[in-house]
Amino acid sequence: VVAAAAIVDDPEEPPVLSDAEVCLANMARVKTAAAKEDWAEVLALEVPLEAVLMARLEEASPESHAEMLLAFATAHALNKTHVQAAQHFTQLIAFSQDSKSKGEAAHGLATALAGQGLHSEAFPWFEQALMLAEEEGEDVSRVRALHGLAGVHARSGRLDEGIQALRDAATITTEKLPSQPNSKEGKEEMELQTLAHLGVVLLMKKYYEEAGPVVERLVEAAKEKSVRLERPCREELLALRVLSRYHTEKKNMSEAADAARAVLEIAKEDPEFAADPDCARAIEKSTKLLDDFEATQAKTE
Repeated sequence: VVAAAAIVDDPEEPPVLSDAEVCLANMARVKTAAAKEDWAEVLALEVPLEAVLMARLEEASPESHAEMLLAFATAHALNKTHVQAAQHFTQLIAFSQDSKSKGEAAHGLATALAGQGLHSEAFPWFEQALMLAEEEGEDVSRVRALHGLAGVHARSGRLDEGIQALRDAATITTEKLPSQPNSKEGKEEMELQTLAHLGVVLLMKKYYEEAGPVVERLVEAAKEKSVRLERPCREELLALRVLSRYHTEKKNMSEAADAARAVLEIAKEDPEFAADPDCARAIEKSTKLLDDFEATQAKTE
């Protein structure tokens, strides 16, 4: 298969390859690209591989077919082409051989549907992902499913239900997840995600008493990550923006301005923050808040 892939890539004397050989060669290339997280290459191989794969399913085992679908679905999810991601995740659910894989595919489908604004359609798939994660004892998957449910609830106006889902996620994170500072699935990273979601939804609901300590811990956790990385991280920038919003809603404008200045100071450290949509919005709002605050101060003086 590796030799066939090399031939397809750089044929000196192009051999006549059967559909089966082309299928297997391209599958090998997709696996290699996915392992390297080269999602652009995965997407480039999608159409030629699927055309053969759909015609010759017998050339690929269900496991291999599921692996291809997962690669395509992941690439589209990262590319924010949600319609195509949803299509692949739907197929992947049918090909999944175990509850864990089926749950991950259900979560992917729910996320793709939510990305299209189809929150009512996403809701049952997040619920299924949560149910399957609970059955398998997959705590990280439980937390992620609860994040998804909270987002759907919040965007559908059910803020209290969203808050409860995030409280449940916080409990799992604190009590179940192991400390793994450098892992995306460790307590530290999952705590950051949970606190960020919870802080924002609490502010949306104006539950300031509960929001205060949540936002305070969010900023602490984000700064801890920056220390581990030995550079400011995007999470710290975003956490400081939440802190600024908290103080703004509490009418503590001097503290809100201080947090906004901290956002802009971090933004200066790395120009790439401005290319991140979430960070760009935080920078824009912090700049406006600071300009308004300084203009008000000038008038007062």
